[in-house]
Amino acid sequence: SSRSISAAEAQVQGTLAGYAGSGAVKGYKFNLAPNGCEFCRAADALFRGRTVPLDSPLFERGTSLRGADGGTLSMDYKDTIVPIHPNCRCSVGAVLA
Repeated sequence: SSRSISAAEAQVQGTLAGYAGSGAVKGYKFNLAPNGCEFCRAADALFRGRTVPLDSPLFERGTSLRGADGGTLSMDYKDTIVPIHPNCRCSVGAVLA
């Protein structure tokens, strides 16, 4: 079964495809949006300073993320890079080889 994707997801997929095609990028990093929500702040704490391989999601399908304020976000329907949740403003950035 296929699932439609948001414009934000499509933009990130295109960005990562461009990174992969460049030959100059070894991975990506998570960029926290200003005033990020509890889940985005938790993701930032997990991934700050880490390089994620281009072919890997931040969170695999079935992952639960405990938010900085104690909430829980379940990513039970897909592998997740960004957006982490609806209305997420976070992004990814290139890590050069």
